[in-house]
Amino acid sequence: MIVQIRVLVNSDEIKDAKSKNDYYAKLREENKNIKHKDARKLVPEDLEIPADEIKLSEMLIDAQDVLRARVNELGNISIVHLGQETQIVYSDEVWNQLKERFNVK
Repeated sequence: MIVQIRVLVNSDEIKDAKSKNDYYAKLREENKNIKHKDARKLVPEDLEIPADEIKLSEMLIDAQDVLRARVNELGNISIVHLGQETQIVYSDEVWNQLKERFNVK
């Protein structure tokens, strides 16, 4: 069956910006403990965290490998497929295929 998943395409940029901001916060904290101004390190401004850039991607799964499925609070279909929980975009077609797989009328 063909399902759609949401993929965060700029996760590396977000992770990098957060990591640098954490490092800058650590340097600022260290500077607080240094009494002599000349010994303090120059710390740049925090980086702006990029907004999430999400794209839809298609994925093929075998409905027989789905162990559990439910519509979650966000309106997505949450499935356990081969032991891994995955959220897929809700569509009536996919939901009906899952109901058929579990013999639900």
